[in-house]
Amino acid sequence: MVPVNYPIGTIRRALEDDLAASMKEFHIANHLEETCHCPGEQEHQICDSLEDFPQLHSAESFHRGKFWLAIDSADNIVGCIGLLPDENKPNEITWLNTFSVAKDKRGKKIGSRLLAEALGAVETEFVRLVTLSNHSQGIDVM
Repeated sequence: MVPVNYPIGTIRRALEDDLAASMKEFHIANHLEETCHCPGEQEHQICDSLEDFPQLHSAESFHRGKFWLAIDSADNIVGCIGLLPDENKPNEITWLNTFSVAKDKRGKKIGSRLLAEALGAVETEFVRLVTLSNHSQGIDVM
């Protein structure tokens, strides 16, 4: 797959080497910044990260899905998105997840480009979106 250029960098498929540190660190740090607003909440979220983001902790889970990274001109990750097949209905439902953009890069269409890349690769009839408030049930987006 050929990387897609955008004004401040590139969007490309994530590789297992990206998973080892940079993609996991980027997404979990963004997630914690957006969700942890009470004392003790960050520690709780860190403990839950293995359950919430198995695709960032396990090569096996990572390989079940498809993931993209937005990379800036200095080769830093500034956004990511992922697709995972539903565990019970993998031929019918895809979960859109692991979606985040660095706070200082928002408003530059990076998220829109990541979303377009991911939705263009969907092969199932339905896509469900995992949001900060609906981890367990999702909402249909397609």
